[in-house]
Amino acid sequence: MQISNDRLVSLALEDFFERQKNNDLLKAINEAYKDEPMAEEREELCLMKNKSFEVLDEWR
Repeated sequence: MQISNDRLVSLALEDFFERQKNNDLLKAINEAYKDEPMAEEREELCLMKNKSFEVLDEWR
């Protein structure tokens, strides 16, 4: 594959910045979910889980 040095540097920088953006997003997500869910959230998760099992049973 023959590309110019400028193009190679450009591609490398694009890749670097895309990875950096993804890394920053992952850090933000992890920060948002680092605490235990509140009681209301736990109840909601339980209801969602039960509903998903109901739907799966209907499909079988």
